[in-house]
Amino acid sequence: MREENDNMNDKMRLCGTEPSLASRDRYVAVLDILGFSNLVKTNKLQEVVSIYEQFLNNIVWQSKTLVEIWGEEIEYRLFSDAIVAFSKGTLCTDFTNMRRFCQTLIGFSFLRGLLLRGAITKGELWINGNIVLGSPVVRAYELEKAQEWVGCVIEDHCIKGLQSEEKGHIEGKEIILYEVPMKKGKVDKQWALNWTWPLVQMTTEAAILDCLNRLLGQNNDVDWCVKRKQDNTLKFVKSAIHLKSDPLNG
Repeated sequence: MREENDNMNDKMRLCGTEPSLASRDRYVAVLDILGFSNLVKTNKLQEVVSIYEQFLNNIVWQSKTLVEIWGEEIEYRLFSDAIVAFSKGTLCTDFTNMRRFCQTLIGFSFLRGLLLRGAITKGELWINGNIVLGSPVVRAYELEKAQEWVGCVIEDHCIKGLQSEEKGHIEGKEIILYEVPMKKGKVDKQWALNWTWPLVQMTTEAAILDCLNRLLGQNNDVDWCVKRKQDNTLKFVKSAIHLKSDPLNG
């Protein structure tokens, strides 16, 4: 039995994961590119590759920025049109890094014509090389799929217990309570990531709305499912970019 455990530990080390660090509580985010299947179906492969490479470059740039500016990093794994990102632990700084990573990735992808939807959860995660297992991944995946907009919802228990440093960002409206549009279920306010925040710091509100209108209006031949996402996203962006100190009531 001991020999089997030693063999497993050796395999885990070869995969770049120390056995003692393989399983731990972390913040987890699942982000998905909306309309990716349609993008593949309606464009030449090289055009899709070019768009996807821009997305990859954005992820790499963002992950490097976290290290260079704040000295921390968020790890991630790519699965076709989805990204699974996870922190080192569940300290306040870990949540701050996850917030920055998702906020900037959604915002900058938006400026480059890619619309992302995601969810942030917390819980025990097992990682071995490219294998990522744990209930927070499943919950984040299900929560991401349940939304009807471009945005990112945050599980309530991720917010509880945060120190005053990160609560300041909640008061500053980088994380807000909002009636997140869901495909079904009770209408209720949930914690949402204000992904427009970094954009407001670098460009004008008019430019953000113009970009959004162009993205949502690229194809006028849409069904009601797509139109609901468009309308919900437009409503959120119009509200979020005007946030100063007053609460967002949805």
